[in-house]
Amino acid sequence: MLADKAGAPKDKPRLGAAVFKLWANKSGPTSYKLTCSGGRQWSGTLNTFKVADKKYQAVGQHNFQIDKTEVIGCALRSTSLDSNAVVAIASKQFELVKRNPQVGELPDDVKDPGRPTSRPPQNAKDKREAARKAAELRRKRAAAKKAAELRRKRAAAKKAAELRRKRAAAKKAAELRRKRAAAKRAAQLRRKRQAARRAAQQRKRQQRLKAKRRALKLRRNR
Repeated sequence: MLADKAGAPKDKPRLGAAVFKLWANKSGPTSYKLTCSGGRQWSGTLNTFKVADKKYQAVGQHNFQIDKTEVIGCALRSTSLDSNAVVAIASKQFELVKRNPQVGELPDDVKDPGRPTSRPPQNAKDKREAARKAAELRRKRAAAKKAAELRRKRAAAKKAAELRRKRAAAKKAAELRRKRAAAKRAAQLRRKRQAARRAAQQRKRQQRLKAKRRALKLRRNR
């Protein structure tokens, strides 16, 4: 951040300040390089302190002289990084207001005419030109209004089409889910029927086997 020193007058040479923050992921010394327009340059090292979880910060400040109106731009680099990347930039216009102490009040015989109280009279040609410009302005406004309304309608139509596509997609998805559920129920029914047939066949085999055993037993008893 670039700013004037507190309380410095704007009409005299004064000090400006470049206040900056350095961020790091650990505590300890962090080196930096601050370069500003006008050949201003500083470098150094600041110790970072924890301000939040895994966030460490250091605050620094350098002052510089302002003796003319100029725009000062600054770039801050973290030289602790391998790439020496720029981590912050700022610019500000500092003004040195020049005052003329020889300028006083106007003499009594010099009157300030002030602003005119009425418009100068217009001739017919000026009136026609003014009416033409007013009509052209109304046409442009009407055209802009129509264009905006058309854009709104197109946007609404686009939203409606998108909504229809979403509803159609949802309908297809629901239909697919119903078909899958029906197929699953049909498969379960087939499995149940197959299991019932196998059980019936097993019961018949057991009944025939029992009948054979009884018949064999009767023959032996005779």
